[in-house]
Amino acid sequence: MQLTRLLAFIIWSSCYASLTAVAAEIIVTSGERIQDAVNRAVSGDTIKVMPGLYEETVYIDKDNVTLLGVIVDGARPVLDGSKSDLHDGIIASGHGFIVEGFHVRNYRSNGITTQGANNYRIHNNIVENIYLYGIFPQFGQNGLLSQNIISNTSDAGIYVGMSENVDIIANEVFDNALGIEAENSHKILIEANYVHDNAVGIPVVIFPGLQTKTAADVIVRNNTVINNNSMLFERSKGRTGRGITVTAVDRVSIEGNIIRNNRTCGICISNLSGMSGLFPVDAAIDPEPDETLIYGNIFTHNGYDAVGLEVAGASLESGADIVNFARGNDHCYASRQGATQLGISRWAACDAALTSTAVRSYQLVEPVKSKSLSAIQKAQLTYHAVCSGCHAYDHTMIGPPMIVIKAIYNNNPEGLAKWIANPTKKRPAEQFPAMPPQDYLSAELRLDLARYILNEVGAN
Repeated sequence: MQLTRLLAFIIWSSCYASLTAVAAEIIVTSGERIQDAVNRAVSGDTIKVMPGLYEETVYIDKDNVTLLGVIVDGARPVLDGSKSDLHDGIIASGHGFIVEGFHVRNYRSNGITTQGANNYRIHNNIVENIYLYGIFPQFGQNGLLSQNIISNTSDAGIYVGMSENVDIIANEVFDNALGIEAENSHKILIEANYVHDNAVGIPVVIFPGLQTKTAADVIVRNNTVINNNSMLFERSKGRTGRGITVTAVDRVSIEGNIIRNNRTCGICISNLSGMSGLFPVDAAIDPEPDETLIYGNIFTHNGYDAVGLEVAGASLESGADIVNFARGNDHCYASRQGATQLGISRWAACDAALTSTAVRSYQLVEPVKSKSLSAIQKAQLTYHAVCSGCHAYDHTMIGPPMIVIKAIYNNNPEGLAKWIANPTKKRPAEQFPAMPPQDYLSAELRLDLARYILNEVGAN
């Protein structure tokens, strides 16, 4: 038996040694391009980026690559999109991606985004002044977002979309339109975050019209959620003053949070009726939340200035610590003393056995076994990550509609791919901002993306 174990150990050690021999460290210093290092990297490599200013978009579509910002005497590598008017800081579609130690700022779309990546970790980054989302994992499973500081985004500081098994732990999120948002997702743990001075603190929502038609099993636990009353963002003025919101998501547990000084409500529960007119009705989505659990939270001075504001399409005459305009089934609330309430008088008293104590993490013990993405899958995810932030299909956003681009480049994917790398204005009279070059995408991916745009976008 001992000999068998010894032989197994020797075999394991030799295999491990061969794997580690392949993995390498690639050092990037100020004045060099991070993307050049990414292009040289292979699975298992760590790219160490020294402090300095890097004005580029970094795109990673390889598995098991670590992007490590080296912090020296408090100085980090800074990714800055302002000079070249860039849209995205870091985009990753490779599985097993890790990014740590960066300062990402001044991008027109997203700071750090993963698209279709599983088994990722985004840790100890500073992300600020981003037009859309600060940290934005989408279409992925088994992720960790921890100890990041995110501020000054005009949408969500952290936005987890159509994802599963993600832990969002110990981040500070402030001065954003939305603090931490979980949308159309399952098994999301939002714990020990400091969420303050946003327009809305922690929204847990399901939106119509997206690919994922259900959302459930979200734990919002032991967070500090205070002063989420910002009026800085035009798109959020009608929703400001809300600490934690739940919109049509099932099995949301809100436990042990400190919820203070949110002027409309500490916790707002609603259905999809408040979105009527904003989004098309989606018959595949249940519009009511079920099994909301509110247990053991500390409320102070919420709902103090809510008269006339709307929640779920209904005008408030007063605010409260907890405001419910939804129906649904099997909701419960514990410790009724100490919290003002509207609309929960018929809720059951929670049994402590129903709380989330047994859930330490929603991350999986074993990594997800992830298949490599096909060319069309990479193109689709790149379209959502890179293109859709500025180009809708049939109406004008920051750039012209995709239907116009398809007409210009009909049956000419090579021409569109060339233009993506080095865009020029086709109609100078139109007041669209100049599109930055997307030459960080490989030539092969640009051609696949062009084919996807011309053949698939709007086809359904």
